[in-house]
Amino acid sequence: MKTKPFSFKNFLRVFLFITCFSLLLMSEECEEQGSIVKSKIYPNPARERINIQLDIKEEMILDISIYDANGNQVMQPVVQEKVYPGEFNRSIDINMLSSGAYVATVNNGKEIETLKFLITK
Repeated sequence: MKTKPFSFKNFLRVFLFITCFSLLLMSEECEEQGSIVKSKIYPNPARERINIQLDIKEEMILDISIYDANGNQVMQPVVQEKVYPGEFNRSIDINMLSSGAYVATVNNGKEIETLKFLITK
C-alpha cells in the first residue's frame, strides 16, 4: 500500500477540522518560548477586519499568511517585513473573504505560529 507524502495543505485541513469547534466565541491567544513571546488575533469571530498582535523578542523577518478551511492560501498581508523587538500590530482587511474558519500563520523563518479565527458575515 502506497502512502501519500506529507503536505502542508493536508496538515492544515486536518488541523482545521480538529480545532474548528474551539473557535466559536473565543479569542485566540498563545504564549511561546521562541522569538515570538505572545500572539493574539481579535476580534474572533470577525466581520471586516482582524488584528494580529505579537510580542517580538528579537529582530526578524516576518511573513503572515491566511489559509481557508481547505488549506488554500487566500491572503498574504505581510511579506518579508523586518520587525524589531517589542509589540507588533497589524490590522488586516478581510472584507473579500467569505464566512468560515481560517488560520493565520506567522512565519519568522525559524518558527511558525498558527492563529485560528472565524469570519461571520
